[in-house]
Parts: sequence; C-alpha cells; structure tokens
Amino acid sequence: TGNGTTSISSGTYNEGQQISITASSQSGNRFSNWSGDVSSTEETISITVNSNINISANFEVIPSYTVTVNSGAGGSVSSSGGTYQEGETITLTATPNTGYTFNNWTGGLESSSNEITLTVNSDITITANFDTIQYTLSVNAGAGGTVSSSGGTYNYGDTITVNATAST
Repeated sequence: TGNGTTSISSGTYNEGQQISITASSQSGNRFSNWSGDVSSTEETISITVNSNINISANFEVIPSYTVTVNSGAGGSVSSSGGTYQEGETITLTATPNTGYTFNNWTGGLESSSNEITLTVNSDITITANFDTIQYTLSVNAGAGGTVSSSGGTYNYGDTITVNATAST
C-alpha cells in the first residue's frame, strides 16, 4: 500500500521454499512496515513458504517541514530556508557585515558557531544574531590645553567630535 514496489509479487512457491522480498519506496516516500501474515519493519524479509501467505508492504509519504531562517541586523545568512523532507540535512552559514561580528543562533536552535548543520524533523524558525564591533577611544590633553571629551566606547562607524582648546 502506498507509493512503493516489492522485488517479487504474487506467485506460487513450493512448500519449504525460502524466498526473500525487498520493499523499495518511491521518491518522497519511505517504507513503513510489512503487514498481514508477516509483521516486520525490515525492508528485506526472508520467509519459508509453508502455507498460503498474504503480506503487504506499506509505504508512507515522508512529511515535509518549513525551515524559516532570519538574519538580524548586521549580517546575512546563506539561505532563507524553505520546505524540506523529514530527515533532510541543511547547512547554514551566517556572515557578518563589515563592522559586525557573529554572535549566535537563536530560536529553534541554539549555537554560537556561525556555520550549523540542521537535521529537519519539525517546523523551525531560527535567527542569526550579530553584534556591532565596539572600539574604545581614549582622548588626553597634553600640557597647555584641554579636550572636550575623555573618550569612551563607540560602535564601528560612529562619528565622534572632539574639540581641543589651548590654554591662554
């Protein structure tokens, strides 16, 4: 039942004959189990014929899930996500813009590595987070004057105005 085939179909066999049957799923499907006179979850079964036997190979559609990938301010991600089948793996890379550094992934997956491999098994939303690089500016006045600021911590790209005033 479902979308798949078996290596043999109905036939007549001698009593005591050993036969092997393999179930093969079609694309987008997976083998579930054998039912009827034989119960197994193995794709290949071996049976000894000793009476009339009725068995069915059962297949199911592989579920699909939505992966949503967001990028916080200051960077980009190698994929925006999409729809993937259960068990499929995807690799995502977060790349910071100039003046930023990668911080972490949050949401359905927590990691501080900028490259992650995700095995899809449910709907998931994750976000790549970036931080602005900060710099410390120290301003000192030499003898004979003052400055309007002693400095501080500033983000990459900030514009700082410092005025120097000479003493009389």
